[in-house]
Amino acid sequence: MNPENIPIIWKLNDVFFILLILIIVTFISLFLANFTNILVISLIFYPATIIPIFYLNFSKYKMNLNLSLKSLGFINPSKNLKVKSIILQNISPYILATYAWIVGLIFAGIWIFLINYFSISLFYPPVLEESIPEFPSNSFIIFCCIAMLIAPISEEILFRGFLLKKISSRYGPKKSILITSIIFALFHLDLGSIIPVFILGISIGWVKNKTGSLLPCIGIHIIQNSLAVILSISNI
Repeated sequence: MNPENIPIIWKLNDVFFILLILIIVTFISLFLANFTNILVISLIFYPATIIPIFYLNFSKYKMNLNLSLKSLGFINPSKNLKVKSIILQNISPYILATYAWIVGLIFAGIWIFLINYFSISLFYPPVLEESIPEFPSNSFIIFCCIAMLIAPISEEILFRGFLLKKISSRYGPKKSILITSIIFALFHLDLGSIIPVFILGISIGWVKNKTGSLLPCIGIHIIQNSLAVILSISNI
């Protein structure tokens, strides 16, 4: 059986449980921000948001690791796309993901142009340089690992792997992409980030819906975060 067709056994109260943990961990992180740096907070925050999902899978639903990963979308993305060429079959999900990411960048660029043109300072994007450790340093390497790997993987497991799949089973793909993208944007806790992150969420959610796999979604997220870090340290 196609792993993407595995019955969605998570209950609605599981969604509320995970969202409650997300809210609690977020407030704890905001509190800790007064005493420590973003590296320590991130190393606490991201595991705390995805460990409960695996706890549900292992303890409540008796899944093994392989089934748990498949239920979250760690499957071959090419199986859900109908392409005649074997080569294109394997790369088409990533071409699709790149297309969605570029379209999202265009819309985000339009939004940034508009807020700059009309001088709407309330929605100016955050200055990432302020949170990036000095380059080069060990702290910078750790920051890059968190921003470019841990954050994308953890957030995709939470938002597109768990929330999108469960909400989609209740409200359908379009509404679920919209709902999870809103939660994804609010989760970043910055007015300047809300619209660009919402657009990114729509793009990634669309890719997840088309491919059924979390792998191209993680790929987009890694590229997006890596680009943001590179542009910041380059002062572009």
